[in-house]
Amino acid sequence: MTSAWREEMQPRLAGLGIPLDFSQNSLARLEVMVAEQPHLALAAAGYLGEALMRVAGGRWEMTDAGPVVHFDPALELPPLAVLDLVARSVEAHDEITRTVAAFRDRDPGWSPVKEHTPAVDWIDDSAHPQHPWLVSWLAARAEAFPQWTVDHPGPWDFTPESLEALEKLVGSNGLSSDEFVEGAVWYLGEVAVRHRGARWKYHVDELGYAVTGDAYANRPYVDQNHPDGHADVPISMLKTAVRLGEPGILRDRFARFR
Repeated sequence: MTSAWREEMQPRLAGLGIPLDFSQNSLARLEVMVAEQPHLALAAAGYLGEALMRVAGGRWEMTDAGPVVHFDPALELPPLAVLDLVARSVEAHDEITRTVAAFRDRDPGWSPVKEHTPAVDWIDDSAHPQHPWLVSWLAARAEAFPQWTVDHPGPWDFTPESLEALEKLVGSNGLSSDEFVEGAVWYLGEVAVRHRGARWKYHVDELGYAVTGDAYANRPYVDQNHPDGHADVPISMLKTAVRLGEPGILRDRFARFR
């Protein structure tokens, strides 16, 4: 029963007719849609559960009473019957986001682990080990993030909407401080990781860009690892935002992630 629920998730969500970006804005639209069309409640529950698991990790279970989300065990949260929550999807998402944020304050190195949902999550290549430099860099950035938020106050909840604030911060600070830039690069990439199923990657090109033309080499980047997905280099995205100085650049670049 649970396997069939997961396997049929993509057409079920596609039938809602909303972008599958699992954002706060889409959840608000979901609430209105279900209020007007109650027969969509089960599909909406699937969408809500997928959105919550992008924040808190977890896996599905389909029970006789309806779909249930079991969150990443590290969070020690009780199972959540999402069908009962579709009418207040935004509130439910806010509650989980706050819980996860509090947990990250206690354990900055933690990342949510989500069971793969076919055709909804992109291909999972987590079985392939990450480059040692990247492992070290990601750990250092996660550890430094709490202080980064103190040094650079803002709405840092890892939502796509927060990229507008990041863009303004980059525009006012520039890219001169290594501490600031490293934190901004990690934050921007993490938004793609948490909301678009992207994965951090890193590889070395000893010959350099002038020889090979490899724009992804020798710096951390995020990749959806899917034929129809997108990859981008966060530092390049930030440099583009500074160079053009036009509002919405980061959101436009982020929109390329499906």
